[in-house]
Amino acid sequence: MRTELIMIVATVVVAGILYMFFQKKSSAASNETTGSPIDNMRSSLDSAYAFQGDIWEQEDRIIQYHISNALCEKSNYGEEFSKLSEYEKVFLVMDKLDMEVNNGGFDQFFDNTDGHYNDILVPSAEAIKAYGIAKICKKALAIYAKHVEEDSVIEELNPCDDAFYASEDYITGLSVQYAKENKEQFRELVEKYIK
Repeated sequence: MRTELIMIVATVVVAGILYMFFQKKSSAASNETTGSPIDNMRSSLDSAYAFQGDIWEQEDRIIQYHISNALCEKSNYGEEFSKLSEYEKVFLVMDKLDMEVNNGGFDQFFDNTDGHYNDILVPSAEAIKAYGIAKICKKALAIYAKHVEEDSVIEELNPCDDAFYASEDYITGLSVQYAKENKEQFRELVEKYIK
């Protein structure tokens, strides 16, 4: 899995470099300037998730998108996790879990987060009332702990992945509900980072 991930990252980097090279040539030829591919993608997503009015009155996916982005901005994409309140940490950890496991299983979650969220993973799932996910996370953490020093895919995590995918706990909806129930704890984040 690491080899595949490295190949994917290398391909994306090469594609980005080629894109920027040809974009600069094209821009120089036409005297136009455009943003980077990442900026363009972010702009497209921002447009797709644009809203008017109160953030809390929006659809769950829009609330989740904006709170997630605000938390990433505030914490430097989780690198400065200590800058977040306990409530914000819960939301960010659940967001990362949902994204990583749905993209590549628990193995990807543990690999991409370097175990930084392991201590609060189960309490975060319980905080948003994702009790089924909390049980699955307990099992996944126990398996991961036995293999933490290995530098390979942990096949034993596959049943946890399958249980996660089959779970009726809808993490986005539960996380948004958690944020709505604790609006005051997210007030500063919303006021400062969500435009």
